[in-house]
Amino acid sequence: MHPPIRQVFTSLALLVLLSAIADTLLFSTHDVAGGLYMSLFMWTPGLAALITYAVHRSDLRDIG
Repeated sequence: MHPPIRQVFTSLALLVLLSAIADTLLFSTHDVAGGLYMSLFMWTPGLAALITYAVHRSDLRDIG
């Protein structure tokens, strides 16, 4: 088990990275592409959490 602070920083870094991808797509096309990019932007916190759990090999049962 990794220290919790490492998991927090991993999660925040992934959140910034995934949000930047969604923001870049949104700003470069000047279109929401039928809500696809907005949906991607809304899923970024969940994806960051799931990737963090996978990277740190935590049990997904701990989430809820």
